[in-house]
Amino acid sequence: MNRLRCLHCEWIQNRLEMAGRFAGRFVPSATGIESHFSQAIAISSLNVSYTDLANHLESLDTVVLITTGRTGSDFLQGLLDSHPEVVVFNGSLFFYTDFLLRSKCLKLDDYDVEDVVEEFIGLNIERFKSRYDLTEGKDRLGITGSEAISIDLNEFRRIAIGLANEMDRRPSSILISLYGAYHVCSGMDILNAKVLMHHAHHASESKIFLQDFPESLVLITTRDPRATLVSGIENWRNYSRRHDTGRHLYIYVKRIIEDTAPFAGWGRSCRAMRLEDLPREESLKLLCSWLGIRFEESVLQSTWQGLLWYGDRVSGRKIPAAKWTPNRTYNGWKERLTTKDQVMLNFLMYERLLNYGYKAIPRNFWQWILMPFIIPLPLRYEARFLSWSYIKNVEGKNLSRKAVTCAFNAFYYLKRVLLCYQYYLRSYTKAAHKGRWIGDSKHEPGVL
Repeated sequence: MNRLRCLHCEWIQNRLEMAGRFAGRFVPSATGIESHFSQAIAISSLNVSYTDLANHLESLDTVVLITTGRTGSDFLQGLLDSHPEVVVFNGSLFFYTDFLLRSKCLKLDDYDVEDVVEEFIGLNIERFKSRYDLTEGKDRLGITGSEAISIDLNEFRRIAIGLANEMDRRPSSILISLYGAYHVCSGMDILNAKVLMHHAHHASESKIFLQDFPESLVLITTRDPRATLVSGIENWRNYSRRHDTGRHLYIYVKRIIEDTAPFAGWGRSCRAMRLEDLPREESLKLLCSWLGIRFEESVLQSTWQGLLWYGDRVSGRKIPAAKWTPNRTYNGWKERLTTKDQVMLNFLMYERLLNYGYKAIPRNFWQWILMPFIIPLPLRYEARFLSWSYIKNVEGKNLSRKAVTCAFNAFYYLKRVLLCYQYYLRSYTKAAHKGRWIGDSKHEPGVL
């Protein structure tokens, strides 16, 4: 029997309080504020069943969001966070590659939905009470940087359980019910939604998600690869010394060279979004068109639950909210990378740089001749692993762990060299980079 569940008076009061908080968000016009105020109370005035809400959620188009390094996937999601037609969760969610593996409830066929929701909340409490989310900087939201997300957990439980009970018992249905409950608890109306965006972040999570949602759009954030390398190495190293290794460096070099190539053919349609184009209004209009949603002024500011966001702590500083400028994302990579490193990266990624409209220097005869001898020379960041100060400080006084770390650094140096030789040989084909991106004048209608 379909049970009609009206969201009652206590919840209406909560939504009114949330709507008041939306009024303090940093948006370009009052129109967006009024829109979100009406949405905050809209669903509570609808006499709809969980069946209707669940059916609508299951009918939504799906999008999977993937990063290729420190390329702004969280920033991009934050731009869409307050869009009434987009259902999102709080940041990247490793539902398949983390929660399903850790869940004790879902290991049983006859699990109780109530227990699954309770377990999910316990393993992700920082998503609901963001004052605990220090790494992502969500404890310092809002205009004053003193606010945080606080989801009503009782309300979330009630809605997630109600939605899940109207769906089948597949993990994908649990995922949809969690997204739907979070959307409602954010003051949004499910019935206005057109798209569910899963921020998978990594390829492994995305691949499993696409098995359940094969017709999804695939959206990949990218950036000038030289800037990605500098940010990925220096910011992570400064934030956590455990990333100061040859393995981490190899992963980033591999990421910037491969870019979107590993995702070719994934989903119904696949596009990249350049960080350099965010939050440019013309670019975001094209993105909204590709997603099948209307453009809203709220997408011009990156927020969480309507609260202004200043970036994560890995960045090493608060990133002030600002309008788009051509150099907004420049991080000094020209000064940080050596000339030799820049020449090598330009050579190996020449077609990619051209494809995305980044500055690239044409290859010349001497580069073709000398590149096999340049590739084995340590990158600036690799040379650090050979320094006495690094060797002395890594792993403290534990000599065995120190030796293992240095051995692994050497191993990943060899892997990096082999990877670069592989792409050096590919350069002889001079095959064009086929990654398509939002605003690409070569392939996209309505270009910038």
